[in-house]
Amino acid sequence: MGSSPVTATISPLRAAIEGCLAGEAWASPGDLLLLAFSGGADSTALLLAMTELAPARGWRLLAAHVDHGLDPGSTGRAAAAAALAAR
Repeated sequence: MGSSPVTATISPLRAAIEGCLAGEAWASPGDLLLLAFSGGADSTALLLAMTELAPARGWRLLAAHVDHGLDPGSTGRAAAAAALAAR
């Protein structure tokens, strides 16, 4: 993904998430975690960080995107979100 704003955000976000996960366990190995995924930079960074962190904890991930159809570009963003989540 190169050096886009999203990939530049992942390392600090990943460190912050790891800090949150260091406390009390709130999910068990084998649990399926549902991540709300708008396709924007913040939810993309969260999805990518969790994709890296989840396997070591035995979690499965499911990215959920809802296209509310509020503007003409929503269909394209939904398709891009689906493609990214599939990878």
